[in-house]
Amino acid sequence: MEYDAAPPMAVADYRRLQAMIPGLEAMYSCLRAVMDASLPTGAKVLIVGAGGGREIEALAPSSKAYRLTGVDPSGDMLSVARDYIALLDATERTTLVKGTVDDLGDSVQFDAATSMLVMHFFPDDGAKLDYLRAIRRRLRPGAPYVHGDVSAADRAMFARLSPVVEAHGGHVGMPPEVASAPGRHIGEMAFDGPKALVIPESRTLTLFEEAGFRPVAPIFCGLWYAAWWAEAV
Repeated sequence: MEYDAAPPMAVADYRRLQAMIPGLEAMYSCLRAVMDASLPTGAKVLIVGAGGGREIEALAPSSKAYRLTGVDPSGDMLSVARDYIALLDATERTTLVKGTVDDLGDSVQFDAATSMLVMHFFPDDGAKLDYLRAIRRRLRPGAPYVHGDVSAADRAMFARLSPVVEAHGGHVGMPPEVASAPGRHIGEMAFDGPKALVIPESRTLTLFEEAGFRPVAPIFCGLWYAAWWAEAV
């Protein structure tokens, strides 16, 4: 399972592009709400794809004082996360690892995990399933898992949504070349067969179950962005 670097537009424009996600703050608020409702104080939370710091920004202020471990293969993206860790005074309870979940070792166990907007970089040829199984192996039974991703029923639905996403970008103040960037980037991805990068919700839920997760509920949907709450079986 290879994912060695951030996508070309990810580092410099990460925060600006994320602002184009409809209901962005609600998505991360829902992530934190699942964790706060499910976990005890001091719980160990694994953040997969932690570069950029959004999940850390959402979870670090919680009164539950989570112990956070973030993994990301991009050193540049992790540098962004470190800036937010310092701003949030969360250095002592946050660990960042340059690499993937596999670099943590199978003996490391967490009380919860998150993966936000990562899995669509892997094809559905077994790599997506391997990705989810790697996360599951590091969770105790019953641990909550929050998973966000790009999701569309098919390329036709994606195409219908693309100009809407671009219009929304304009509404939040993005210039046209920035507002159209997600559509251009995601539109290059495969939607069908074993090379599929963007998959429908039904396929995502099937992969959860095959990887050892019990789907609990969808917790967010905004155009082609969605998030789900699952639990480790």
